[in-house]
Amino acid sequence: MASGQMPRIDMDKEFNKFSPRDQHFIKKVTEMNKTRAMNRFLVQHRNKWTAALIISGVMGIYVYTMSAVQQENFLDDFDPPSK
Repeated sequence: MASGQMPRIDMDKEFNKFSPRDQHFIKKVTEMNKTRAMNRFLVQHRNKWTAALIISGVMGIYVYTMSAVQQENFLDDFDPPSK
């Protein structure tokens, strides 16, 4: 254990040592933490899908542009003006 860390507590054994008021707040904070963790997971999941959508859009535009430029041939027959 690192020097600045508190020792780990087994809450299943230690929970009954707390007063009923403290037990209530421990349960409340635990539920809030679970909710926060689930919300964060959902936001990260949506962010990954958004990033994938943006990247696929950019790649699609790039491929379309490259194929459109490759098909252009109006400059192939260009003769410089004669003097």
